[in-house]
Amino acid sequence: MKWKEMFNQKYKAGFALLVLLLMMVLVIFAHKNNLSKLQHSLSSIYSDRLVAGNYLYKLSHEIYKKKLHLDEVGNIYSEQNDSIQKIIHQYDQTLLTAEESSLLASLKSDLKFSNRLENQIRNSSSIQIKDSLESELGNQYDIILHDLDGLTSIQLSEGQKLTAESNRIVASDNITSRLEMALLIIFGVLIMLIFSVLKSRRVRTAPSLN
Repeated sequence: MKWKEMFNQKYKAGFALLVLLLMMVLVIFAHKNNLSKLQHSLSSIYSDRLVAGNYLYKLSHEIYKKKLHLDEVGNIYSEQNDSIQKIIHQYDQTLLTAEESSLLASLKSDLKFSNRLENQIRNSSSIQIKDSLESELGNQYDIILHDLDGLTSIQLSEGQKLTAESNRIVASDNITSRLEMALLIIFGVLIMLIFSVLKSRRVRTAPSLN
């Protein structure tokens, strides 16, 4: 009976240890998953928001420069438009929301129309027509800047969402770390109790020398 009782107690202790080990594995997995999510979130903040925001700033700078030198539109070099198209292509490679994609499509369309107006001004020989086209082109630049303001606002909003998500992940990982520490303590205490019980049983069952 004693051996059967000891076997049952060892079985229960072993089962408890196994449950603790499984819980620790799950906690470690959750911890690694949180780190992976945090890494992705931070990477997205940089590559899809900060870098993309810099592209929008460069585009705004180019359009403002065009607007300030509207009377010199006939002397605008094609390299400037090529630079704008290059920035647009780079921005298009970042992660875009559905709203951003829609605004970007509108921006591309507005840029194409401004390019047509610039070509018409360069090829126009009539001062009156040229003045009229320049006025229309100035309004078109305002529309493009409005598109860029809309995209910038989305960048700020999405950046705030990613920051909030990162903070939630950090908070969740703090809880996971505390749970992991608690399980380690429980695991250590349980092992100590098991060895203590086994040791006391060996002492009681040891043969007497008398």
